[in-house]
Amino acid sequence: ASFAQGRLEIGANVNKTSVEIRFGPGKSQKAHRFLVPIGSSSGVTPENFTYQDYVDVPFEAWDVTNNRQLMVSFRDQGRDGQFNLIPSNTTSTTATDQSREYMYVNNVDYDASAPNAGIASNGGQEFKQMYFFWPTLANGGVFPPTTSSTLRILYQGIKKRNATTTFITDARGDFGDAGKNENVHPDHHNILIIPISATTFKILNANDGGVFVSNTAANPGLVANTWTSTNNGYNTGQFYGVDKKPGANEYFGGLQDNGTWKSPANASAASNYTAKIGGDGFEVIWHNLNDKLLIGGSQGNNFLRSTNGGLTFSSALNGLSGEMPFISKLANSKKFPDRIFTVGEKGVFVSQNFGQSWSLTPITENWGLSSFMDIEVSRANANVVWAGSGMTSTRKIQYSKDGGKTFQQTNNYTAKTLGSITKLASHPTEQNTAYALFSFANAPKIVRTTDAGQSWQDISGFGSGSTSTNGFPNVAVYCLYVRTDNTNIIWAGTEIGIVESIDNGVSWTLLQDFPHVAVWDMKGQDDQVVIATHGRGIWSATIDKPQLTDQSITLLKHGTSPQNKLVLRINATVQYDSIDVYIGTNKAGTLKGNIATGQSDITLSGVTDGSKTIYFVSYASGNAAPYQSKNYTVEKLSIVETKNSYATYFSKISDLIVEGLSLKNFAGASDGERKNFQTNHPYSTSQRYSVLPRTPVKLNNSFPFVYYADVAITEFGAASDSVVLEATKNGIDWIALAPGYDASSNAVWQTAYTANQSGTREMLEQKEIDISKTFNAGDTLLFRLTMNSGPQNSGWGWALDYLSIQEVPLANERPQTKTSLAVYPNPTSGVIHIQYKIERPTTVQLRVVDVFGRLITSQNFGRNEIGEYIQTTTLERQQSGTYLLVLDTNQGSEIAKVVLAK
Repeated sequence: ASFAQGRLEIGANVNKTSVEIRFGPGKSQKAHRFLVPIGSSSGVTPENFTYQDYVDVPFEAWDVTNNRQLMVSFRDQGRDGQFNLIPSNTTSTTATDQSREYMYVNNVDYDASAPNAGIASNGGQEFKQMYFFWPTLANGGVFPPTTSSTLRILYQGIKKRNATTTFITDARGDFGDAGKNENVHPDHHNILIIPISATTFKILNANDGGVFVSNTAANPGLVANTWTSTNNGYNTGQFYGVDKKPGANEYFGGLQDNGTWKSPANASAASNYTAKIGGDGFEVIWHNLNDKLLIGGSQGNNFLRSTNGGLTFSSALNGLSGEMPFISKLANSKKFPDRIFTVGEKGVFVSQNFGQSWSLTPITENWGLSSFMDIEVSRANANVVWAGSGMTSTRKIQYSKDGGKTFQQTNNYTAKTLGSITKLASHPTEQNTAYALFSFANAPKIVRTTDAGQSWQDISGFGSGSTSTNGFPNVAVYCLYVRTDNTNIIWAGTEIGIVESIDNGVSWTLLQDFPHVAVWDMKGQDDQVVIATHGRGIWSATIDKPQLTDQSITLLKHGTSPQNKLVLRINATVQYDSIDVYIGTNKAGTLKGNIATGQSDITLSGVTDGSKTIYFVSYASGNAAPYQSKNYTVEKLSIVETKNSYATYFSKISDLIVEGLSLKNFAGASDGERKNFQTNHPYSTSQRYSVLPRTPVKLNNSFPFVYYADVAITEFGAASDSVVLEATKNGIDWIALAPGYDASSNAVWQTAYTANQSGTREMLEQKEIDISKTFNAGDTLLFRLTMNSGPQNSGWGWALDYLSIQEVPLANERPQTKTSLAVYPNPTSGVIHIQYKIERPTTVQLRVVDVFGRLITSQNFGRNEIGEYIQTTTLERQQSGTYLLVLDTNQGSEIAKVVLAK
């Protein structure tokens, strides 16, 4: 038999004998000394033990059952000719420094004058072996001991009783009964037998999964699916870590030995959580700027992340290596949440993409692996990081001021010897302030540095003594939170609840309006502090003021400029040194200089077309602390080369950006009739419909007009659904070129809306808008026509027939001749008089065209000699709108505009 992980073995010659190895002054006898091959540690076979000699050892071996002294043998690991003990050491690369002075007790009567022939040979240490054991020296002990000390191996017999064992739960299917009551958690702590009748009972089982009750039977629990969980309704979850969804009462936390769970939306104490990650559950992070990102895991930093709000999780281990702490650690700054940290035996691991991949920052000096090692990102400055496992001669708290790229050692607390920490914490406004938490009895519980680890002071009142002088209880401390709204208020999460200081650690009091239960984690999000307890589930404390100071950049507007650049209008709440713009994970541009509070515009060149996810990282003036904004989705439009004019009948739409509209005919249209853009009929409420030509137009003085024809049978009145023509110079600020309008602007449209009638081609009304009233010659503009619907009523909708911007209706315009062309009356109801002057003999022809250059009518005035002429034409059969009269001569053409108003 082998016991104590192989450190004690029972040989075949024990003969039910108890023995004692007696150390102390005057205790000595001879022993057989053996050596193993040079450089050997574990795994040496018996025959490779080489007998050396018979030497004095500082102990005696006695058979206390039969009162006789026994022969012993030992392995001389130190190769120094004597038996000696050192503290446990099996990791040294020098074999002689390892603590492997093995002892063998032989069932042979002791003879001080000569070694035993059966033992004194190679491999003879196991001759008539009674016991083998492997002792080591206690930490702080001396060898040989100066006082008497005895190692006793007591051989006892235990009466064996015949019994039949039947498994009634098998959580992992390990005992050949897969599927039988696997719902019962395997870590059992308490069993209570509850008699029901003279022949039946049931079993109450308390375990790491909660409370389970068997069926009632003569042999309860034997049948599959006869155990019932009674956990729902008992808020007894043991949470190591917790976080909250930004902007919602939804929570995510890791449970002791029960995985990682997420609450439903609008959670309450009665809510049932949903299991998301298996194994032991520990610390978690819910990305506070992108609520689709969550990360948690099981023991040993076995992390999983979600990118869809917790619906599914996938591995987040890429780049992690080496041994990890059992209690998995995660940390980030809510001001820069994409960058997260964890710790392992090799140092600090950093992820710049919320766990998608990790890189190692090695720490080799004064660093040690521990289940309670921790990492904390300063709440005041996301570039300041604290990490470590304790304050000892070989371990120190490490400090980084460059976001975890490098670390430097801090000094230890000196007033009293401490050891392993239970956690680290930081201050919300002071980047050089941090807290190291301890759980040693009669010793400091919270030590604080305000100078980046150069010195530490105890604020729990123990100092160098064993009791607190400021009211802090002598209990374990697991976490600490400094309130953002009032930094004089500090909450310490302890074994017995929350201990509060309202004077920055001068004095402490146990909160009485919170359960007296262990508190393992506290985090601020929105106006709440969320609290992970070890026995009463997750709690939240609502605070009057937000627990996060948002200093990130806010995107107010975005657009595409006529120069095909992405333009972002931002708002800054504090002054910044610089602002980086990221598209996806790539930095797309930087705004530098002393950026004042308020609005600023950032213009980015070379951005590809389409939908983009962007965010900003701003650096505060003075301490270069990064602040990450939330993600924004923007649309970079596809803008083409600038032209002097643009016109379209919508025969092709690839040169347009259209929102909500489609090409349709009016009801009753003839075959082949041209289509125009129309809304759905009736149009939808609370929607924008728009047409935006992708062609920028440079404004000129000669013909600065926009023409289009439309029908707007839309809601009118106080809640008007209006149509408006707009233009922009920068892609963000869209300026109306004329007041918006609705059905009330046209009597026919108003009647149609009131009577719930459909639009027809005859209802089209031509619009003419002078751009030069709003913008200046030389401005390069983008244009759009938009109909915005309100939340209430709707009608048939909007139809747009054509659009013309600065389009002169002549295919080949020749140099103009001086004819002094004039037309009247203007506006006209139909008949038009054309007055002109001829300075040289020429043929004269009149063309009447619409704004797209379509010929409406023409007249030949024949050859005209020098002089003044008056001719007449008519537009009585045409629909209302603007027309152009083009007078062609041998020397050129001249244009006059006339408005037909019936």
